[in-house]
Amino acid sequence: MLPMLMLHADDDPFMPPALFTRFPRPSPAVRVELARHGGHVGFVEWHQGRLTSWLARRFSQQLREWQSTKSAPHSALGSVRHK
Repeated sequence: MLPMLMLHADDDPFMPPALFTRFPRPSPAVRVELARHGGHVGFVEWHQGRLTSWLARRFSQQLREWQSTKSAPHSALGSVRHK
């Protein structure tokens, strides 16, 4: 089973966040993270004095976590809400 990380924003104008609570997760290897802000594929923030996207940093972090645990599907369980 391959792991999957789904990032979604509460303020996405096209897809409401309730979409992820209505349907069961398709697999234990799927992790859904809901961010308060991000719009539709935005995920921007001020970082080190400039406006950047945190999306690439978050995916890199997740890949390192999966690599270090060697049990990617188990580490993918659950949902997290960013502040």
